[in-house]
Amino acid sequence: MITHQVELESTGVGTSCNLTLRTFGPPSGRKALYIQAALHAAEVPGLLVLQHFLAMLAELEESDRLLHRVTVATWANPIGMAQHLMGHLTGRFDLGGTGNFDRNFCDVRSEIGATFGTAEQRIPSTTELKSWLSNAALKFDSSLDPVHVLKRQLLAIGFEHDAVLDLHCDKTAMMHIYSSWDYQERAAALAQCMGAPILILEDEAGGGTFDQAFRDAWRKIKSLGISRDPAIGFAAVVELRGQRDVSDELAVADAAGLVDFLRSEGIARTDTSVSAGPAPAIVALNAIEHVAAPSAGVIAWKAACGQHVTRGAVIAEIAACDSEVPGRRTPIHASASGTLIARAHISLVTPGQRVAMIGGNEALPDRQSGKLLHD
Repeated sequence: MITHQVELESTGVGTSCNLTLRTFGPPSGRKALYIQAALHAAEVPGLLVLQHFLAMLAELEESDRLLHRVTVATWANPIGMAQHLMGHLTGRFDLGGTGNFDRNFCDVRSEIGATFGTAEQRIPSTTELKSWLSNAALKFDSSLDPVHVLKRQLLAIGFEHDAVLDLHCDKTAMMHIYSSWDYQERAAALAQCMGAPILILEDEAGGGTFDQAFRDAWRKIKSLGISRDPAIGFAAVVELRGQRDVSDELAVADAAGLVDFLRSEGIARTDTSVSAGPAPAIVALNAIEHVAAPSAGVIAWKAACGQHVTRGAVIAEIAACDSEVPGRRTPIHASASGTLIARAHISLVTPGQRVAMIGGNEALPDRQSGKLLHD
């Protein structure tokens, strides 16, 4: 194992920020994988998963069963991890005003076109392409804002590898995975290894997330005919259930699932076959319905995550807590049939607040390609 510290821009006088990268396996030049956790800093299940995963990687490396390089960032967002506000960690948005930590990563597609889009251009090797992409991310702009520096560094690190995994979680949720139609087979294999029942796919989600910035760059390169390596460019987000699903039992199982994925990718070898679970249900991102609260009050759930609901079914009620005795209740109806994937974890809700996510089988008319992610 090699440990490397990446110094980041300080957020203030007397403070310092860094990323800690731990790299395992031989530098084969192929199938290198990068994994990070808690880019949304309050989504902490992945932090514990990676602790167990590091121990498993060390064992694989020691027994010469790791065939290619795996790099782990044990935390991806030291800035967000420091955002404790009145006893609560608030790590999805930058309190300094730059917005969602997992939005607006560098889009280097125009730079790729300008550099490699001419017929006279010599076709670079994969190693040269990865180095060029990493440098392009670092030099994308000159902003010294600590969050912009962090995003450039994370993407540059990702570009040094052939594939990336980003570990997140939802509020209260079943495990699910986001990836793209381009890599449906590999994403399904990841879901099976992790035991994720739902796989959500989309090529043009929008928003400029970390995984999309990585994937879009390689899609552009392949569209120019510069690289046709099918192993490179894969990216996925693993949603490790909900924010409260943090335990050694879950983390050990999830880390073992990551090891199974390494084996399915040919990154690691073991003496036993990959213990893949059942195939996931595949849902298009434009068939995901976000259900909003119709009024303010206390929410009482009538459906659990993982449950199939039909359109029009009451999935929750909101108690108004007003002057009437008992308080008025407003039903929340499922606006599409499908699986209740995630729901709010805080019970006091406001009008218009997104409180549930349902994965259906049909594209929804109000869902537009390129604008499919909420903040």
